[in-house]
Amino acid sequence: SSVSACGGMIGRLSIQGSRSISSHLGAFNSEIRKKLDEASQTSQIRDNFSVKSGTYTETEWADSRHRDQLLLMAEKFLLHEPQSIALKMGPPETRPLLEHLVSKALHTPFSLMVYDKENGKTLGFRLTTVAHRDGSLDANPVPLKIESPRVITFWNAIEKLQGNFWRMYPGVNTVLRHEIAYVAPCYQRAGIATRMLDFGLDPKTLEKENKFDGIVVESTSEKSHSILAQSGYACKMQLERTEYLDEDGKMLDLQISPHDNLRLYFKSLRTIDDTPYYTRQWS
Repeated sequence: SSVSACGGMIGRLSIQGSRSISSHLGAFNSEIRKKLDEASQTSQIRDNFSVKSGTYTETEWADSRHRDQLLLMAEKFLLHEPQSIALKMGPPETRPLLEHLVSKALHTPFSLMVYDKENGKTLGFRLTTVAHRDGSLDANPVPLKIESPRVITFWNAIEKLQGNFWRMYPGVNTVLRHEIAYVAPCYQRAGIATRMLDFGLDPKTLEKENKFDGIVVESTSEKSHSILAQSGYACKMQLERTEYLDEDGKMLDLQISPHDNLRLYFKSLRTIDDTPYYTRQWS
């Protein structure tokens, strides 16, 4: 439910359509990926981002083959994530949440794996789910069962922002949500997170074919706030550290920098900006 502040080894990002479609997704999701691949060929800018001579990256749509690897990398992401550090959430506690998010993301066709083309190593990933105003329509292959009070506090904060979002945008019914974007430390600070953010997600295709109203990201670090702002996302709301409550409803004294507070960013996919006037004024 948050975007990493990671950059990464920048390379040539190209959707590998021939190996991207997994049978478990079914014909409908496969068709979505086909349309996105076709749109990318004409609308994606095919820049060559070189880090060092001869080094590039390539991408692949994530599917069930990547589940275990995604879980391990997501755990590494949380080890450096400011909210997780402040709440002292360890891997055993966060595993149920990560299993829920990974399974939910792999149930839809919009998540991404990124590799070092030179050595084949996985250098990052993007977990993307589909969220509906009517939550009963959301994919839920692995129901969320959190026992840790610390993780419950974290997830309650995320859900508070999500609920406020639906209330702020009564005309929005379906969005893509980037749950986690992560780039391995040794590949950071070269811009790959920015490139990976919306790669392969052609706005016209998403709006026309899938009726998505926009893309939502809950961001949790200063660097990711900056990446999102530079990528056309608008900060719509944020959670102050005084709003974090324990299981008894008491305020937690969390050591979180004001620059790393939890924020919700939104990018509309609509041709005409029909968001509330007061929202546009605050963006």
